[in-house]
Amino acid sequence: MANQTRARGVGSVLLGAFESTYATAGPVRGGGVYTQYPFNQYTLGKAEPITRDPLLGIGRDVADSHADAFSVAGNIRVPVDHIDFGAWLKLMLGAPDTTDNEDTTYDHVFTGGGSDLPSMALQLGHTHLSTVKRFRHTGVRANSMSLESGRGGPAWATMDLIAQDEAEEVSAIDGSPVVTNILVPNHFQKRRGIMTLGGSAIGSLMGWSLNMSNNLEVVESIRTDGLIEDADPGEFLATGSLTIRFSTATDVPTPGKNKTPVALALTYDNADSSRSLTFALPRVFLPQVAREVDGPDGIEVTYNFEAAKDATAGYAARATLVNGVASY
Repeated sequence: MANQTRARGVGSVLLGAFESTYATAGPVRGGGVYTQYPFNQYTLGKAEPITRDPLLGIGRDVADSHADAFSVAGNIRVPVDHIDFGAWLKLMLGAPDTTDNEDTTYDHVFTGGGSDLPSMALQLGHTHLSTVKRFRHTGVRANSMSLESGRGGPAWATMDLIAQDEAEEVSAIDGSPVVTNILVPNHFQKRRGIMTLGGSAIGSLMGWSLNMSNNLEVVESIRTDGLIEDADPGEFLATGSLTIRFSTATDVPTPGKNKTPVALALTYDNADSSRSLTFALPRVFLPQVAREVDGPDGIEVTYNFEAAKDATAGYAARATLVNGVASY
């Protein structure tokens, strides 16, 4: 059998762990320090562009280019499940407050807008190659997270990541990582992502999206290694959209017209509701929008909403994950 010399996504393995010190992965102590995470897309990588300044007096030919500053950025697409997704929520929103329900389940509450955001070390391995290639990214922070609805299929989240550095390695960062049995149905389904307004289900809801952003500010200090110093959290934003089939059951236009903030919630659960994920936005503003007739088919209206901090609740967006994991 010929050795595989061309990389394929199907042979990729992703290991990750939270860093105790920014951009310092630290040595592996035995096994089980890192977790093997399921994913669908990974574009995080190190880039070093080249640039040049025009020089006069050498004719029409150009002088040598030179290397510019490094950047390590990209996206990851991960399943919205009731086990591993807690780690990505922690990266995006910060460490959760966890409550033991004493019935084999735990409530993990992740609140947006905090100042203490963790970082991760991630290692992407192309383990199917005849010469294994692995790339470790350190100082990985979450800039944003986006989710979308749909009538069918599993739920996915796309995250925009910023890291400090990338290093090529020969060995796996953890020889025996924690592995979730991803063949078991841990994945939430899109059709079970129900959105409510003021506690009531929205009539004729055709689709929704939710976007959260930490608006990371890259600290581009002068360093001999050309790397960034860190990525500091900026203004936390939670925005999204609702698409509704206009009908007598549609009650969304009134809050938009009256400029009255409303409470939105998005909940995924499994068949027996023992595992769930809820995004709560207690103070959301909806615009007044035009209901345009565009042909003979049904009339749909899209509202682009913005969340604000609620004085009573104390947050703009919060995620509560109920599962059997004791801590993140």
